[in-house]
Amino acid sequence: MFTAGQAFAYSYNGGAAATYADTYWSNYNSNYPSFIDDCTNFVSQSLYAGGLPQYVYYNLHTGVPETTSNNAYWFMDSGNVNYAYSWTVAADLYAHLTQYGYGTLYATHPGTDTVLMTGMVKGDVLFYNWGEAGNPSGTAGINHATIQTGYGTTSDSYTNANYVDSHTNNRYHVLWSLYTYNTHRASTTIYLVHIP
Repeated sequence: MFTAGQAFAYSYNGGAAATYADTYWSNYNSNYPSFIDDCTNFVSQSLYAGGLPQYVYYNLHTGVPETTSNNAYWFMDSGNVNYAYSWTVAADLYAHLTQYGYGTLYATHPGTDTVLMTGMVKGDVLFYNWGEAGNPSGTAGINHATIQTGYGTTSDSYTNANYVDSHTNNRYHVLWSLYTYNTHRASTTIYLVHIP
């Protein structure tokens, strides 16, 4: 982990992140806590496996990471079960990636889209705002995340397609828009974040 204010260099490997997601899509890595809504925790673990660095603020008195809602920080301290909200909450992870230089918003798509996306690569992250009644609009309403793991034929029978893995619900190599499973697809907005 890197502490706040520490300069660091890193190299992100989207293929390694995708391999991690393919390994743990149907089960849970016992080195991490799991949550009822585990999608963002799963994506964060995958990003970390791909080399995205944890960024943490340590309490100077206790020496343990602070649980924080400051989206500049992104960490999971499994031993003490302390974590930044950006590790486990989809809207906060979106903010961490796009506001602090780790990722860029590549495109926005409707939930009814089934086309092949060009420019997205393994290890990029997709965020979903279902758009159902009572949900905030825009990125504030993001409440689900998946990670792109490849291209080809999906497990839900789309060909020449980008596919993703996810937790909550556990899915392997499904169409990136979740079209088959999303009952709110007509109102869904999907944010595609590329991580260089």
